Amino acid sequence: MLLRTIANRQLVVACCGKAAQAGIRPEMTMAQARALSAQVEGIDWRPDLDQKALEALARYLNRFTPTVALETRDIADFESQISNLRFQIFLDLTGCEHLFGGLSNMVHRIGQALHSLRIPSILGVANTPAAAYAMTCAPVTSTGPLQRVRMIIPDDLAHPPVDSLPLHALRLPDEILQTLHHLGLETIGQLCKLSRESLPSRFGPILLRRLDQLDGRLPEPLVPLAWTTPMVARFDFDGSVADPQALELTCRDLLEKLLLELERKGKGIRELRITLERVDAPAEQLTISASRPSRNLRSLMGLYRCAFDQLGISHLKSPISKRNYSRNYDVGFTAMVLEVTRGQSLAHQQVTLGDSDRVQCDDAWQNTLDLIRTRLGETSVAQVQLEHSYLPEKAFKRTAANIPEKEACDAELSGSRPLVLQSPPIELGVMVAPSHDADGAPLSFNLQGTSHTVKYAFGPERIAGQWWEGHNKTRDYFDVADEAGRRYWMFRVQETGKWFLHGRFE
Repeated sequence: MLLRTIANRQLVVACCGKAAQAGIRPEMTMAQARALSAQVEGIDWRPDLDQKALEALARYLNRFTPTVALETRDIADFESQISNLRFQIFLDLTGCEHLFGGLSNMVHRIGQALHSLRIPSILGVANTPAAAYAMTCAPVTSTGPLQRVRMIIPDDLAHPPVDSLPLHALRLPDEILQTLHHLGLETIGQLCKLSRESLPSRFGPILLRRLDQLDGRLPEPLVPLAWTTPMVARFDFDGSVADPQALELTCRDLLEKLLLELERKGKGIRELRITLERVDAPAEQLTISASRPSRNLRSLMGLYRCAFDQLGISHLKSPISKRNYSRNYDVGFTAMVLEVTRGQSLAHQQVTLGDSDRVQCDDAWQNTLDLIRTRLGETSVAQVQLEHSYLPEKAFKRTAANIPEKEACDAELSGSRPLVLQSPPIELGVMVAPSHDADGAPLSFNLQGTSHTVKYAFGPERIAGQWWEGHNKTRDYFDVADEAGRRYWMFRVQETGKWFLHGRFE
């Protein structure tokens, strides 16, 4: 299941076929889904990744036509439409049919490509984008050879049979669809029988615009995906080269060319792939990642040396190292290729007087993080990010350092929390007042053989357990300070009466 977290509730966004057979539906809570099937598993829904994957699929379909467009949708639209996860890609096939032996053959080739990628899809063909989308909402009349792909090609592309199609085929907002449903209108044919003059005043201009786009009276221009020229620099050696210094000089020359091009475009390098090609052996690939866009030649070359050392190429010239390979080939390289696989806009920064030291320290710190990642791996550097959870031990997660701002979580700490938690919590001996009251405030406590007198105690802050995960105990948290001024964060388990230390305030 894909889950979306709202405050402390997890809602189902989408589920697989087995979960649907168990009765799980979108907009259910995680607790309701677990009640229907205890074996179901859920992961967080990332609408930004859905958008990236959809764009990647659209660029893959550029092999069939140069005009491939996505329906205009930002991240807010993805998050607001939980129950309607239909993602559209429009392809303008005009003038490309003869390259594939006709329209039917071309559509079949597109269906085969999607089927090979294991992507369930519906292909609708018509003379307008609105009519093509409407055809994807037609009921299934027959199943073709491709199990995951349905192809609907009407006999008359100029006048497709849309009268019997449901109203959601017009891509109308949910509010208008609900109003039309209350009026007893279910199909496009029923809607077309109404007076056109009364539609804008009752439903706004979008309804009439969708109807005009359906039959072609109002054009719906497609905005194709912008084509970005690959930023690649290549150098072919005259012979086989294995000298690390020669390779480094070549990389520097190629990188200088790429940086000049990036400067003209106002971008910096986030990820650089270096390919060292051989004639009769697999190529070696180095990947350099920067935590933020960079055009600093010195820092990028430092990352190259660090990645180059991981290959151990400086030792490949010895006969002993050659015997480590299953094939007896030349260890030298015949070409070097540099490709910017990920770039990002890099604005010019104006450094104020007296602020240069801070900027230099910040750059040095980022360069150090990049060197550690390059040598030890991308997961070697992490940062803590807040999570939506009332349980303190689950209110954070470790993520990759320097995550983008738009991916940051908007969770906030509730109440006073220490920065460091005890894992597991340490059991305490506590005296409360009044002593006969199980809900009394702590007067003193014994921590690992040392007695502490409580000067003040704030609380309790009651936090209930997550019963759907097997944690049904309720905790009462207290913020206390001893006679030395040291602050402790402790809790009492309401069901057992035991006390535990969960953290210290530094």
